[in-house]
Amino acid sequence: MRKWRRIIFVTIFAALACVGTKAQINTERMLNMGRSALMTQDYVLAMSYFNQVIQAKPFLPEPYFLRSVAKFYLEDWRGAEADCNVVIEMNPFVKDAYELRGLSFMHRGNFAMAKNDFREALVLDPHAESYMHNLIVCHLNLDECDSALICIDRLLAIKPKYTPAMSMRSQIMLQRNDTASALADINRALEIDRYNADLYYTKAIIVGQSGHFEESEQLFDTAIYLNSWTSVYYLNRALVRYNLNNLNGAMADYDMAVNIDPSNITAYYNRGILRAQVGDDNRAIEDFDMVIDYEPDNYMAIFNRALLRRTTGNLKGAIQDFTAVLEEYPTFLYGLQLRAETRQMTGDIKGSEQDQFTLLKLRTEGLDKNDTISTSGRTRKQGDKNVRNYRKLIVSDTPDNNQNFASEYRGRVQNKNVDVTLIDSYCLTFYTSDSPVDRVVRYSNDISALETESFLPQLKVCCYDVPLSKVDIENLYSYISKLSASIRKKPTVMLLVSRAICHYLLHDYENAMNDCIDAIVLDGDDMWAAYFCRSVVRQRTARDRMDYNMILSDLDKTIDLAPNFQYAYYNRANMYAESGNYKEAIEDYTKAISIDKNMPESYFNRGIIYVLSKEENKGITDLSRAGEFGIYQSYNIIKRITQ
Repeated sequence: MRKWRRIIFVTIFAALACVGTKAQINTERMLNMGRSALMTQDYVLAMSYFNQVIQAKPFLPEPYFLRSVAKFYLEDWRGAEADCNVVIEMNPFVKDAYELRGLSFMHRGNFAMAKNDFREALVLDPHAESYMHNLIVCHLNLDECDSALICIDRLLAIKPKYTPAMSMRSQIMLQRNDTASALADINRALEIDRYNADLYYTKAIIVGQSGHFEESEQLFDTAIYLNSWTSVYYLNRALVRYNLNNLNGAMADYDMAVNIDPSNITAYYNRGILRAQVGDDNRAIEDFDMVIDYEPDNYMAIFNRALLRRTTGNLKGAIQDFTAVLEEYPTFLYGLQLRAETRQMTGDIKGSEQDQFTLLKLRTEGLDKNDTISTSGRTRKQGDKNVRNYRKLIVSDTPDNNQNFASEYRGRVQNKNVDVTLIDSYCLTFYTSDSPVDRVVRYSNDISALETESFLPQLKVCCYDVPLSKVDIENLYSYISKLSASIRKKPTVMLLVSRAICHYLLHDYENAMNDCIDAIVLDGDDMWAAYFCRSVVRQRTARDRMDYNMILSDLDKTIDLAPNFQYAYYNRANMYAESGNYKEAIEDYTKAISIDKNMPESYFNRGIIYVLSKEENKGITDLSRAGEFGIYQSYNIIKRITQ
């Protein structure tokens, strides 16, 4: 099936003010702040504003739509779909919600569902070129070329100078071997838009497939002059230069393609072929290593590496590669012959004789019908799995327009690689983060019921290390002095717990532990906070399995005394997760969420555990939810999972 580049046109921001109803002034202020954050690509911050509106007025469709826009640009396609579903359920006449959901479906490769959404959008606005454009792209990806042509004709009737439609029609004509019509469309488009790099690129492909390589190279030169940071331009110019026997030029183009797109497998493979042809064997092996890292079942790359390993003296590695190929292609006679020779070179006479016997048997019986015969020419299609074409360069199955709807944004945090680690456990504290995206109010009836001294700040919970200022540190020492004076007069569990918290925040874990123990000895049957604090201190100082069991014991006791204290379940889930008990961890994260649905760390950590448990869909859903609350690391992880 032909794979078409997704030419996606999106006009979301023009519709931002057109969704929803008039709200009160404070809600409008939050929405306006969120819109401003969207416009400056601060998507995580924007979501924090929309979340506040949703919490206050969950019946308004607008904040859901705006949040879906933020998720879309963070490449959280599932999250964007979910919010669009809410909008459409509330108001089925919001055309932009159909468009955005359709675009999200396209990113996930679900072109059938996307097609339905663009059709719905066109019912509401029959003359919207972006809806029609994306519907055409869906038809092309579904190999519905006749339907695509009908839509193209309709679009050009509405907008006669819409060059992307001409470009897509030229590609369909090229697929049908109607080169004259394909060139007519692309030339007409160039008359209208002479500075469009993609049009020169498409024409270069058409001309190159007709064998006019010099003209094709000139067209590629123009496309690259107009847009020098598109890897596919270099990738295809390299093939033209290869056909012109300009190996150095082709190699330079592959170098540039890899620099722009370090994950471009075709560039590595083709460069490896060229490097092998000029005798640069070690660097050719490096290229095939990259291909195999990305595609472990790329047997042509494995066979090429086997040949190069054999040439460079790595006979053991060569035999391993030959064997991998022969397991997939057992009647590949050339592979059998080379493995037989290589085994003999290593002194494996028995293995070599076995291969020679298999060769003799296959030749006696005649070549097996499933054996592969090399086709003519110097290149092969992307989907060609004929192992005998291992020396041929890869060409795209279709011309590739390479027109994307989005560019790199400052606020696209999904492109910032993060370590996939669990968020730390909660502790009792007097200080929390003042991050503009950390808007979640962490509340517990159990904490509110604790009676602390009047001179102490309000008791809170936090799972992030909050840097303490010099004033904070001085205050903590002052609190310790006052608490110590009160304890000498009349010790209570809460006085001891409060002092333990101060010691803990100053990283004085020994004194913090002593205070927790004293509090438990004083009244160990009623005060959950003492056990919770001791579990946190033990987590910071744990060394072995015994410490792990003692932490769990403290958390179990905390839950017995405070069964609705969500943070104890969360901390226990972290302990289970770190020890590999994923089932128990998921149960505890779920319990914490059932008590407090606005607990983003539980969603984030449970999402990671789901992913580690091979339940990616559940994991993505949880990570998306965590991202809504401002845990921006979620979006990079989602992107890496979906890729």
